[in-house]
Amino acid sequence: MTTFQVLLHSFLKALTLTLPVSEAQINAISQNLLNWTLPFSEIELLVLATATAAILFFFRFDWLGMISAGITSLFRPMSLRADTRTLDQQSLVFLLIVFVPVQIAALLLGNPLIDSGVIPAPLLSGSCMIAGSVALLASHRWNKRINGLNHLRIAHAFWISVACMFSLLPGFSLAGILWAGFAFCNYNHEAVFKISGMILGLSVFSKTIGAFRAGDFTEALAQIGYLNSVAVIVIAFSVVWISLEHLQKSLSEATYKNFQWVGLVSGAAFFVLYFLGHLPE
Repeated sequence: MTTFQVLLHSFLKALTLTLPVSEAQINAISQNLLNWTLPFSEIELLVLATATAAILFFFRFDWLGMISAGITSLFRPMSLRADTRTLDQQSLVFLLIVFVPVQIAALLLGNPLIDSGVIPAPLLSGSCMIAGSVALLASHRWNKRINGLNHLRIAHAFWISVACMFSLLPGFSLAGILWAGFAFCNYNHEAVFKISGMILGLSVFSKTIGAFRAGDFTEALAQIGYLNSVAVIVIAFSVVWISLEHLQKSLSEATYKNFQWVGLVSGAAFFVLYFLGHLPE
């Protein structure tokens, strides 16, 4: 384990949390192609904890608005009626409908296709990457951008939640599924960025809780090295923050196209590398 390997893997890992880049791609590069021996779970714990802090702080005003809306709804339940909901209340209901079923499914189902061994993991990951890229391409050809943050519909939340179930499969990126889902529902880029970013924040927070339960934060720092840990935290925070700022300023159809090609090329590479014997089942 070298400092360069730890920092590069942390950089790539942080990218998968906010962008439509699959975690399977990063794992395949680090573990199978480069044959790195790293404390992967400890690095993941540090990156997840840092990314959670970055996303929560980036959307701090939106979170505060939704917390206020949630408290108001508890003391005045009538305010949750469809015809009287505020924008923050509507956004909160929308987020919960998308997020909660996916988390329940993840707890109950795990990864049945991988566990069953019916489809080799590399082939499944490659197929999911290609399917995700095709979905992005189709959704943004479809997207008419007629709905904004003021047009969040609960019916759309149910459809997007169903689509997010695919993120339980390796190779599918939750960010990519959210972008495609919102585009198919004809939301503009501002709505795509804000709502999908907050859903990703909840997802990263949930993963962080799971990582803390599985490992010890102090042990993770010692395993990686304290100086390396500080560098990992700085890199992860910077990557997440810069990616969110960049997306906020330039999220457009051109931005989506870049990730479509990343998914297609990566998916094809998984098939080639698997049949060459570089990716184990």
